[in-house]
Amino acid sequence: MYMEAMVNNHKVEFLLDTGSDITLLNEKVWKQMGAPSLEKTNVMVRNASGNLMKIYGRLRCEYEMKGHKAQGYAYVTPFNSLMGLEWIQCNEEMVYHMKMMVAEVKAKDNSVERELMETYPTVFEEGLGLCTKEKAELILEQRMVDIETFSKET
Repeated sequence: MYMEAMVNNHKVEFLLDTGSDITLLNEKVWKQMGAPSLEKTNVMVRNASGNLMKIYGRLRCEYEMKGHKAQGYAYVTPFNSLMGLEWIQCNEEMVYHMKMMVAEVKAKDNSVERELMETYPTVFEEGLGLCTKEKAELILEQRMVDIETFSKET
């Protein structure tokens, strides 16, 4: 999901990433802002695959999203602009919607467990049941949710 925000009075389109603590700013966007000076940083940033990402420095900036103004750091990178939790959590409306999504996911997960327990009650009974040679343990894996991602050039 993409979202526009004003960063130092420049419109920037960010990919929302609740799995990232920090916000990344694409270097082309940074240059369009006039390439304001960057602070040096020794922060090591890894992508979702665990590979290190190139970071040129961090930019102290003012940003506005959905009518809420705040200040924070954006780390300049050759990759797409990405809004992390640090910025997302500064907006109460966005926090509310994130909590609603988490509650919805939890509710769906519980319904799957409940359905399995109702359909196969003997599997969940205490004791060895029909398995008398060795104690067995049934472990339910977390459900995977398919998410379509849309690539968008900055």
